[in-house]
Amino acid sequence: LDVARFGESDGILTVNEDKVRKDAWKYRDAVIRALNADLPFDQFVHYQLAGPPRIVTEAADYSALHQFIHLGTRLQNNADPNDKQWHRLDDMVSTTGNAFLGLTFGCARC
Repeated sequence: LDVARFGESDGILTVNEDKVRKDAWKYRDAVIRALNADLPFDQFVHYQLAGPPRIVTEAADYSALHQFIHLGTRLQNNADPNDKQWHRLDDMVSTTGNAFLGLTFGCARC
């Protein structure tokens, strides 16, 4: 969960503001279910990057695992929507590289 940047809130962005991510628990619970069920690691990674197949034969529901890519930081105070989107996409790419490849993409940012 740490590698995926999981948090149940956006953190303190300004004074007395901490926006709660009301559905974040679904990802956490899906990760716990996958680990408890000994889901093979290649399937676990596939479900996080592409989501589970439409027809799932497993009894457990892993549909929330695809939220991995959207768990990143939120730039609430940035007025430029293009800049905000660029930072969001950069966070998705760098977190995916760090988590699954063990590589940093900081040098490829510009």
